[in-house]
Amino acid sequence: MVVVIVGREIAITGLRGIAVTQGIIISASRLGKYKTVFEGTSIFFLILDGGYLSLDFHPVGMVFLWIALVVAVISGADYFRKYLKSIIV
Repeated sequence: MVVVIVGREIAITGLRGIAVTQGIIISASRLGKYKTVFEGTSIFFLILDGGYLSLDFHPVGMVFLWIALVVAVISGADYFRKYLKSIIV
């Protein structure tokens, strides 16, 4: 999961860098912002998983992390689609 999410971050950063050199601006998408929210929420619950309040937060954190993974893949594909659309037109 981490490899996919980090790989997506590196790929999108590189893509946006290449786009800027061509005068193309690819702004942050709503999906990318949702991904960040799900990542942060998953990290919050995974950090809490340590027996606080005698509750197991790990499953909650993992659900949010899976959602973040799915949104990361979809938003990454969306960034590439936007870039390809801008260079073809």
